[in-house]
Amino acid sequence: MAVDYDLILESLGECGPWQIWMFCLLALPSAFSAMAVYMYEFTAFEPKHRCFVDGCDTDGSSYTEKYLNFTVPWEDEGPSECKVFERVNSDLCRQEDFIRSSKECDRWVYDTSFLKSSAVKDFGMVCKDEWKKSLAQTLYMAGMTLGSLLFGWMGDRFGRKATLLLNSLILVIGGCLPIFFNMTPDLYFILCISRLLSGLGHAGSFMMTFSLALEYVGPKFRVLFGIIIETPFASGGLLVGLVSYLGVREWKTLSLVLSLPNIIVLTYWWLLPESPRWLIATGRLDQLQTDVNKVAKVNKKNPIKVYDFDNQVKAEQKSASFRDLLRPRPILVRSLVMFFNWAVTNMCFYGLTSTVSVLLEDIYLNYTLVILVEIPSHFFCAFLLPRWGRRGLLGFSQLLAGLTCIAAGLLYQDSMRIPQVVLALFGKFGASCSFAIVFVYTAELFPTEIRNRAVGASSTCARLAGILAPQIAALSTFWSPLPLLILGGGAAIGGVLVFLMLPETLGERLPETMEDAINLGAKKKTLK
Repeated sequence: MAVDYDLILESLGECGPWQIWMFCLLALPSAFSAMAVYMYEFTAFEPKHRCFVDGCDTDGSSYTEKYLNFTVPWEDEGPSECKVFERVNSDLCRQEDFIRSSKECDRWVYDTSFLKSSAVKDFGMVCKDEWKKSLAQTLYMAGMTLGSLLFGWMGDRFGRKATLLLNSLILVIGGCLPIFFNMTPDLYFILCISRLLSGLGHAGSFMMTFSLALEYVGPKFRVLFGIIIETPFASGGLLVGLVSYLGVREWKTLSLVLSLPNIIVLTYWWLLPESPRWLIATGRLDQLQTDVNKVAKVNKKNPIKVYDFDNQVKAEQKSASFRDLLRPRPILVRSLVMFFNWAVTNMCFYGLTSTVSVLLEDIYLNYTLVILVEIPSHFFCAFLLPRWGRRGLLGFSQLLAGLTCIAAGLLYQDSMRIPQVVLALFGKFGASCSFAIVFVYTAELFPTEIRNRAVGASSTCARLAGILAPQIAALSTFWSPLPLLILGGGAAIGGVLVFLMLPETLGERLPETMEDAINLGAKKKTLK
């Protein structure tokens, strides 16, 4: 027996008080998953630093000392970060004891006037070991990739609610792990484990949150809920900066404070019902009936019997494999274009967050702007998606992200810093729009038999590309505009491919068969 939940919602209400209450509950795990990824901007903040001068510095030395004039080379922005003058006398701290030949150092003094501590300081992730900072965040993205595969399967096998609670627990463990150790460079692997676990938890938590947000409502509201569930995500990112700004300036404490709230989600075992669509798929109709009775009561509708909403047509669905995304040729082209767009969107979204947040000296202003711009992008998409269409808005958003990022990269002179930031923020706006659209557009481009495969494969491409985002952001050490040029170029190419290769799906029925999918947009072209 195949119960049609969409038909049930026609009687219960596609978006009533019950669905709004569910959205409010889901807003918390959406926000908490954002905290896990964005906290790294502060926990791994790179403070000003200089070499530790043997014979002059002590454990209590400050970043600015009088003897720096003759003990370390000077650069435009202050004392050298990685080099110290060689000594001719190892015991004294006089100008004549140093020669102008410099060498790399392996110990540093940090400026703690802004943040009291940082993972960068504890693990010495500067100079020759600067790669460790981006590697730890790369492991976070690798965790997201693994999590999207593992917890996608678990969500289908064991249910959305149980998988959501498990991932909330993983986020608690990953974020709280550093507090139990007195960090030294030798314990760098603890940071790597912490970020990997947090990436796992982030992917699973947001995937289940997103799925539940869509599966609780009727067809008319899925696009809207799929977009606005990302607004709490952005709000969680803003909360990270606010907590640090209000006084939590020690990195392990910040990680603890931002991770512990995930414990609240564990109470959802009693508050959050299982996905009704998952209950139908697994034949748990008695539990579905119990939940439907609660929905009817909250939405003030008449009670119904779920067994009265049988739909045998929906029961007959053909199984599919990844190979079905590669044939026939129109589907192959469609798949490749969407794989690329998901990849550059994810890479641009996270890469811009890391790149733009250091363009101005005020990290809190930088960070707030780059996260805050996400929120209007969600409402922009929700308003224009039914008017401009999926192809037009995605193509526009990708081109906006691409061209503004390229322009921002070309304005890398210090005198052009403000215009560069403004252009980069427009790029983040475009990337946020693209992020909101690709989920909806992908689901509408492919037939029922391969729809889940298409979304899953596209998401995997996005996660794999996300692994590169921290490394791309780190390329600024070689040439400051390089990250923006790479991210912008990818997004612009994605936008052009959307306009050239993909059909419009606005106003079209969801394709049920391969023939339906291939013929998307064909009638409109014929009319023209």
